Amino acid sequence: MWDYAVQYTAGRQPGSFYVKRTTFDPTCTHTLLFIDYSSDYGETFTTYFHELDSLFTSVGPIQKSGFKHSAFPNPFSEIVTFNFDLPRNCSNPELNIYNLYGDKIKNFQISGGTALRWDGKDKNGNTIPCGIYFYSIQGNGMASGFNKLVFIR
Repeated sequence: MWDYAVQYTAGRQPGSFYVKRTTFDPTCTHTLLFIDYSSDYGETFTTYFHELDSLFTSVGPIQKSGFKHSAFPNPFSEIVTFNFDLPRNCSNPELNIYNLYGDKIKNFQISGGTALRWDGKDKNGNTIPCGIYFYSIQGNGMASGFNKLVFIR
C-alpha cells in the first residue's frame, strides 16, 4: 500500500504516463513530491524528486484548509478552468501557479468566485512552455496542497 497521495495522468505519446506521489515530511513543513514518468508502458521509469518548503515556494506550512478545487481539462493546451469552493473564514484567497522550480509564475485573487479560467500565460503575458506546473490556493494563513497541472501544445 502506498504511503503517499497518488495521482496518474496520460502522457502525450502512446504508452507514456505520469505518476505523481506526494507526502509530507514528519514535521509537516515540507511537501515531498515525486513525479515518475514512463514512455514505454511502465517498463521503465524516470523519477523526479522535489522537496517543497516555505523557503522554496514562498508558501507557509500547509494547514488543514477545507479547500475543494479542481482543474479541467488537465492536461490542457489552450484554456484550463479552475473550480473551487472556499471555506467561509477564508479572506484574501489567491490561486497561485508555480513551475517545477517553485517559482510563482501567475497569481489570481479569487475572492467571491467559484471558478477561474486561465489561458496559460505567465504574469508578464508570455505563453508558458509546455510542461508540468503546480497550483495551490492560499488564504488566511491556510493553503491547499499542491496539485499538478500539465500544459501541452
